[in-house]
Amino acid sequence: LARMVNVTAQNAGDTAVQALTGGFTVGVGASAAVTSGQQSTAIAASGTLSLLHGATNAYVANSRLTGAPGSNLDVRGYNNTQIGLGGGSFYKGGSTGIGAVFTVSLADNSAAINPLTGERYDFVGAHVLNTDATFDRLAIDAQAPIRLISAAATGGVSGNDGAAISVGAVYSDLNRTIASSVTGSVLTARAVSADNGVCDDETCGLLVAAGNEGRAGLDQIIGAATARDAAFDFTGDTFAAQPVDAPNADNSNAALIAEQEQANEGRSVLRDLFAADTGGAAIYSVAGLFQSGKTAAGLGFAGGSINDTYTATIEASRIEAANSGVAVVSRDTAAIAALSVGASINRGNGGLAFMGSATANLIRSGSMA
Repeated sequence: LARMVNVTAQNAGDTAVQALTGGFTVGVGASAAVTSGQQSTAIAASGTLSLLHGATNAYVANSRLTGAPGSNLDVRGYNNTQIGLGGGSFYKGGSTGIGAVFTVSLADNSAAINPLTGERYDFVGAHVLNTDATFDRLAIDAQAPIRLISAAATGGVSGNDGAAISVGAVYSDLNRTIASSVTGSVLTARAVSADNGVCDDETCGLLVAAGNEGRAGLDQIIGAATARDAAFDFTGDTFAAQPVDAPNADNSNAALIAEQEQANEGRSVLRDLFAADTGGAAIYSVAGLFQSGKTAAGLGFAGGSINDTYTATIEASRIEAANSGVAVVSRDTAAIAALSVGASINRGNGGLAFMGSATANLIRSGSMA
């Protein structure tokens, strides 16, 4: 949480109120069971769970701010946490072999209450409340380009007269609110745009935006760029904080993409998925199964859901930006993909081979500006 409350500042330079969250986490569960007796049973099971409860919020409230010529106000909430989760089990049994693996990854809002509003914090939020501010440019921006990658694999064999049974399931869910707002405030943008007030969301004097897009300048601050385009450093040095850049820094993906292109060689598949330019938040789920025996049966599932809400609003406020324009943007560019594969092999007369797999993806997000 980053807050500027009850502050009066005259002739201020570049002013940044930034709440930033980032990191790269990996969780892996693995198990194995082996028996050799003809009447024996081998059971292997594993499970992995990731829970991310977010409350990354930046506020300017009840303040009076006047910037010096050429200065900008930057209020940003940003969460670029990258999560990789996997599970695996292997079994080899005499008469019966059973393997099961489950992987679940969830990201949602924290239950914490914001004392300024009396409501739950947004997963990511950037807000200006009851404030008078005059700068060249003002940005109130909330973004959450989180990526969840989950995988589960299980397999094994039993004797020629035995049974091999495998079950694997992967599920990931994003259920978040990402919001930016200006409420009860007077904001003045002094900048003059090249097109005399005609602008886009990168050149306007006032930007109020909510979405799930990456910001390269903020990635450099929290070190999230290293989780995409460099070998992982388990010392933690790659996540050391960097000096805060100016609010008008180039937050496009151009610099990050250029670095990624130079670092492609030798990267893992998992790293490539994190580095992929999907344009926003993403969920990838994979389940794989293999079993062999007189009776071989497998059931696999991979799926995910995205239930995000994006809001960008200006309410009960006065805005003066005649020469530079105003952009209020709510943009959802999330991606979701699931793959479930498997194989069953029958090795005995009169046996049974069965393999079932299913995938299910659901997006029911909403955007409002």
